[in-house]
Amino acid sequence: MIPTSPHQPIFPAPLHKGTTVGVSAISDGVAGAYHPHLDKCLKNLRSLGYKVIEGDCLRDSHEGVSAPREDRARELMAMFDNSNISAIIPPWGGEMFIDTLPLIDFAKIKSSTNKWVMGYSDTSTFLFAKTLVSGVATAHGPCLMDMGTIGDNHPLTSWTDILNSEINSQIVQKSFPRCLTVWPDMVKGPGSPLLFDKETHWKAFYQGNDIQHLELKGRLIGGCLETLRNLVGTPYGDFNKLKKKWKNEGVIFYLESAGDLPSTVYRNLWQLKMAGWFEGIKGVVLGRFPKMTYPEDSYIRAVLSVFKECEIPLIYDADIGHVPPQMVFINGAYSQINFNDGDATVVQNLG
Repeated sequence: MIPTSPHQPIFPAPLHKGTTVGVSAISDGVAGAYHPHLDKCLKNLRSLGYKVIEGDCLRDSHEGVSAPREDRARELMAMFDNSNISAIIPPWGGEMFIDTLPLIDFAKIKSSTNKWVMGYSDTSTFLFAKTLVSGVATAHGPCLMDMGTIGDNHPLTSWTDILNSEINSQIVQKSFPRCLTVWPDMVKGPGSPLLFDKETHWKAFYQGNDIQHLELKGRLIGGCLETLRNLVGTPYGDFNKLKKKWKNEGVIFYLESAGDLPSTVYRNLWQLKMAGWFEGIKGVVLGRFPKMTYPEDSYIRAVLSVFKECEIPLIYDADIGHVPPQMVFINGAYSQINFNDGDATVVQNLG
């Protein structure tokens, strides 16, 4: 049973086939060399039964953005105003959405026709702020440029079933058996298949020790570590206020990383810890680190050295973020995560 709360999030209507998806690069855009892959992804989206509206802020990238922040904000708000659009999916993330946040009318978003917004990386800067400020649920999951090879029974198609779920329904996801270690070249091989070549095992850690079993319950909220840590101390990152709103249900905080240096990951986690973000929550779920210059063990040591001093459990190597395939985590959904000896089940309630 879901604990009662006066601050229950607003969940958008189901994304049924035949409805329209708006595609806008709210952060970085798609340069010309990537257009063949972008076109393949748009074709695949249409093949799944959705209509598509392309934004003007999409097919260009200059100094890390698709367009000036005023244009990106204007287009995003126009898509919220467009009653024919049922969801908004950016092509990918970027670095610079934070400067667009003050131009977003969150009150208008809350009062408009609610629609799903999905993505990860820098897109989560908007997703986190939208749920925190407006109280409207958002979806942390694949971006459009991840969809070059989707089809029946492909791991990345699960998002369609999830966003098509009815309000007050329950979503069940199981941990994936394998993940990707190397992305295909989107320029040389647009639409190349994703090869899931590494066995996966979720892990858990509590008070300095590895643990084999864990159950977490609470409302999910989170996003990309490298972008969310910049929201600390801003009106878009008042996490302690949100925890008070959801105190009856509790909070499960999830994070994924774009692959900064292990030392940067360490500092970012310490910043969140010192800002009180880890206090009074049920636990943290952390996604896998992308294959970078430093070995994976360096990242894990950095993470565990922070959480060994925390009073909350940590689940890591989870199926979220920059290493596909990834689950769709709904910001605002009351959820139960059952971890058992390397495998996990995530149950989310849209109500």
